[in-house]
Amino acid sequence: MPEVRKTGINFYQKNGGDFMFFLRGISRPVRIMIGMLSGVIAGILCNLIFNPATVQDLLLIRLFGIGGTLFLNLFKMIVVPVVLVSVTLGVVSMNKPELLGRIGGKTLFWFAFTTLLSAAMGIFFATVFRIGHGMTISLPQDAGVKLSGKVHSISETLTNLVPSNMFQAIVESNMLQIIVIALILGIALAKVSSQVPNLRIFLNEVDALNLSIVNLILDLAPIGVFCLLAHTFSCFGFRVLLPLSKYIFCFLGVSALLMFVIYPALLMLFAKISPVKFYRKMFPVMLLAFSTSSSNAVLPANITTLNGKIGVSKNIATFILSLGATINMNGTAIMQCCATVLIAQLYNIPLSMVQIIEIISMTLIASIGTAGMPSAGILMLGLVLQSVGLPISGIALVLGVDRIVDMFRTVVNITGDAVTAVLVSSSEKELDRNVLNNSL
Repeated sequence: MPEVRKTGINFYQKNGGDFMFFLRGISRPVRIMIGMLSGVIAGILCNLIFNPATVQDLLLIRLFGIGGTLFLNLFKMIVVPVVLVSVTLGVVSMNKPELLGRIGGKTLFWFAFTTLLSAAMGIFFATVFRIGHGMTISLPQDAGVKLSGKVHSISETLTNLVPSNMFQAIVESNMLQIIVIALILGIALAKVSSQVPNLRIFLNEVDALNLSIVNLILDLAPIGVFCLLAHTFSCFGFRVLLPLSKYIFCFLGVSALLMFVIYPALLMLFAKISPVKFYRKMFPVMLLAFSTSSSNAVLPANITTLNGKIGVSKNIATFILSLGATINMNGTAIMQCCATVLIAQLYNIPLSMVQIIEIISMTLIASIGTAGMPSAGILMLGLVLQSVGLPISGIALVLGVDRIVDMFRTVVNITGDAVTAVLVSSSEKELDRNVLNNSL
């Protein structure tokens, strides 16, 4: 009996150890990809096997949901410390107000340019391909749709930039206010850095600790991604996509054009870097964005990737990505414009050139007015519809597929932020090309 036990233990140690060594030998992007594909397959199988109406009440599906929520919470937990500390240190390192102003100006220019271009492309292709014609969908009445939450005006957004309570802004994870707090702390610390050298050392140590925590969370990404996608596809499957397939394919087509034509062109023309290398390094972050549907959740991983694998200055990466996760939404702009054209065509309401210009302009303004809000994309769509007199009840038409579309538009959103960071970093001679060319 002891010999049998010993043999079994030896077998387990040998084969189990080899298996764990094999898993550790697989790169993180491949592990995340395996988790993503496994989650999609598991979710679709559950949706096909079980009753779609009650599948979300099953214990297994609930466990998927719990696992995915825990993974999301881990990322959300570290977002505020990463942004607060990194932006503060970045401002201290810049040490010149004119440098901060120049970087901010370039950032806002590229944010506005890519958002307006995304919106224009969305309207153009949705109109050309007539995505709302030939569809047999029951149109909802206005009373059937109520938006929760409030869309802030530009004046309210500007007023709310400076929080009346610093700790409330941190607790509520209000990213715009947290960035303002970090800017103020950084400017103040830069003025008295010689008097409090230990404070800067402490912040650098906290920054290193944040990076270590982010890497630990990323090690759990394959499991978290599996749970998130298994839960999503278990509940929704592919049946919900069929009635709005033209809208979905138009959105995906415009997104692909932006991702694989416009962004690469900008990277080659203005940063002189290889888009292939850029996307290879960004791939794990894009998978996380697809799985979590949250720009804020993947913000720490995005910062780490841009700095450690692409060579963007950490100060610039933190500042631009933190701001971009709040106000730069290229994928959301495409979705809003495609959805607006869809709703107008379904209700047989022609759009004039003036209305088209208003839609594009409101898409840019709304991305600032709803910064940090839950369900920002839908709230922004309601604002755009109201601005051109379209029935807000039309939102109900796209709500059913929004969870699936949201995964793709989040990928576009975070990639647009990363492209802007590379462009600005390159223009400031803060892009370490050796990191991009040599890192794995």
